[in-house]
Amino acid sequence: MAARTTKAGLEDAYLTDVRVHDLRHTVGMRLHETNVRESTVSDILWHQHRTMTGHYSVAQIEELVARCENGRSSRERLGH
Repeated sequence: MAARTTKAGLEDAYLTDVRVHDLRHTVGMRLHETNVRESTVSDILWHQHRTMTGHYSVAQIEELVARCENGRSSRERLGH
């Protein structure tokens, strides 16, 4: 019943390409970004194995862009 209700709600919001599992990933990533302990994230997401929670520690795009920009600045200073 809950799955049908969630699906209907997503359809009503014109979010037909979003799955509940996608939302779990979003919650996991956001908790990780705010430095919530991995064990707490694991409990919130009901992971049976703590290793599963590691999927949410993937670098965020802002961090990747910042690292690339930093690397570019370093190369420019070196004349490359």
